[in-house]
Amino acid sequence: MILIIKYKKRVRHNNEAPFFFVSIRVIMITISCRSTDANNREYGAKIDGNSTKELKAGPVGDPAKGKNATVTSTERVDMHSHPSGKRKVKFPDGGTGTASWVQPSSKQDMITQVGQGYVLGMGTQIIYIYTNKGVVAIIPISTFKK
Repeated sequence: MILIIKYKKRVRHNNEAPFFFVSIRVIMITISCRSTDANNREYGAKIDGNSTKELKAGPVGDPAKGKNATVTSTERVDMHSHPSGKRKVKFPDGGTGTASWVQPSSKQDMITQVGQGYVLGMGTQIIYIYTNKGVVAIIPISTFKK
């Protein structure tokens, strides 16, 4: 399911004054917690003016095995989600832990970005707005929930 949110609010850039207005259109993709596969793949979209096109979801990944979850498209990807899935792992010494996905924009996200991009960290419920120079804003998804 895709939820399109139009947002205009005063936001502090990099925790510095003065405030400035940002006007962004964000696509929030909600993923059913009942589906393990859905929580271990990326979803993405392309934004053109007032239209938004959902792109084909990426393959299922596994954070415990280093099997990346990624959206691949021949079209421009303006936003994508980072999965919320987690996996229990066992260490050689018998200990256990939890493997999970990196939530902020990755180095690869930034290197390939043209203009402004959005990563929705579904595990942390944070939206990361970034360019090829780095993250320029962080907004909690709860900001958009009524």
